Amino acid sequence: MDEEELHERINLLDSDAVAAWQARHAAVLLGWLRRRGVATADAEEIWNDALLATVRAAPGLLPRGVSLRRYAFGVARRQLADRLRRPRVDTTTMTGDVADQALRPAPVDQRRVNALKECVREASPQHRLIVELKGEGASTDEMAGVLRIDAGSVYQVWRRAKLALRECIEGKLR
Repeated sequence: MDEEELHERINLLDSDAVAAWQARHAAVLLGWLRRRGVATADAEEIWNDALLATVRAAPGLLPRGVSLRRYAFGVARRQLADRLRRPRVDTTTMTGDVADQALRPAPVDQRRVNALKECVREASPQHRLIVELKGEGASTDEMAGVLRIDAGSVYQVWRRAKLALRECIEGKLR
């Protein structure tokens, strides 16, 4: 099967076509991620996200065939950028008093709470709404309906809202 035929069959959610497309492109994308220093487990997680997003977006992608690979790499680039922006946390085994202290609730940092409230008030209407919906435990489909966006886009809106709030809070705490 050529790439165009695969694309058309993926539009129909043909599992054989998805498997064939994955067999052709997974190693290339995983290798690209590994060359950028991404651990194997993280690279596979990014690939899975990219594959799912690509299959969901396939019906709207043009030109048929090559756009699938372009889209998958675009998703992978954004996922990689998100991971690189995240602060890295050192995890160690806690013993004795340190473990007991870790179980106690941390004191509330009122400055941080006030900064968060102020940043939520200043956020765009879409970001403010998704934060409220997420806080109420709304499902992805419910959030998509309220925001009038595709269910597949809810994650991106939520991610952008979190990043904007984090930057705002850090700016206010400086």
